[in-house]
Amino acid sequence: LAGRSIRVDHVKDYKPPKENDNDDDIVKTLKEFGCAPDVNLPSSSSSSTRRKDEKTSTHIKHEPKRFKK
Repeated sequence: LAGRSIRVDHVKDYKPPKENDNDDDIVKTLKEFGCAPDVNLPSSSSSSTRRKDEKTSTHIKHEPKRFKK
């Protein structure tokens, strides 16, 4: 990051939570996959389709506000 080093000393002591036999399916799934939303990365074919759509669709061009003199 901008030529700076980042210290992460606190990470070396991290211990993941122990698994419990009483955990239900939802808790096990959350521990395995987390709760963050899925990230859908565009593939190369979809980006070319998007470019074609951008060329054919109508866009409203926003012009900068003009100040009164």
